[in-house]
Amino acid sequence: MKVEIGVRRVMSAMTLADAFRRAADLIEPEGRWTQGEYARDKNGDAVDPRAKDAVCWCAVGAILLVGRHFYFRANRYMSMDISKFNDTPGRTQKEVVRRLREAADAWEADVARDLAETNSEH
Repeated sequence: MKVEIGVRRVMSAMTLADAFRRAADLIEPEGRWTQGEYARDKNGDAVDPRAKDAVCWCAVGAILLVGRHFYFRANRYMSMDISKFNDTPGRTQKEVVRRLREAADAWEADVARDLAETNSEH
């Protein structure tokens, strides 16, 4: 949700789970996922993930597009190099999308567990 305040825009808070899900949504449709580059244009040439002519993204490119600040948190949370996971020979689009969605669910479960533990201590 964007709220106009004068000439500035304020974005609502997005969680890491939201970022994983948005990245998964971005690359899930047929033809929207790639390997070997963060993003590609309609000719298959590498482009910046934020480029207007980008038509497909790898998992990292999708996360960078959602929010650059999520990239390091995502790698750290998933305890893996997302780029290597995405670019593994034989890896499928479906596997990458599923892993992003699983990471979102796991992050939310971890947050809920941490909140429950914090509340039980008080």
